[in-house]
Amino acid sequence: MPSAQDVAAAGLRRLLAVPFEPEDVLLTTGGFSAISVAMKSVADLGDEVIDSLPPWFMYEGLAVEAGLVPVEVRIVPESFDLDVGAIAAITPRTRIVSVNTPNNPTRKIFPPPH
Repeated sequence: MPSAQDVAAAGLRRLLAVPFEPEDVLLTTGGFSAISVAMKSVADLGDEVIDSLPPWFMYEGLAVEAGLVPVEVRIVPESFDLDVGAIAAITPRTRIVSVNTPNNPTRKIFPPPH
C-alpha cells in the first residue's frame, strides 16, 4: 500500500538520515517473502548463494525457487564460527553470502564488525 510505503520511508529518513523515498521501500507479508524478494533483487538465474552449515532450513529452498545455486560451507564445530577456508567458496558467480545472526539452528551470535 502506498500509504505504508510513505510511513516506512519517512521513518527510515528520520532514523537513518538517508533520503529514502516511498518507491525505495518494498513491504512483504513476512520474513520468507522478504528473503525471497531480496534474493531475486540482487541475483540472476544461476548465481550462487553461500550458506553456512548447518543452515536455516529455508535458505536452500528459497535459493532453488529463485533459480539460484546454493553453496554450503562448513563452520568450526566447537565455536560455530565460519571456517576461514570457506572464503574459497566465493566465485565470480557468488552474489549472496547469508549471515544469519542469531544463527538458526546453532544460536551463534556474530559480533558487530570493528
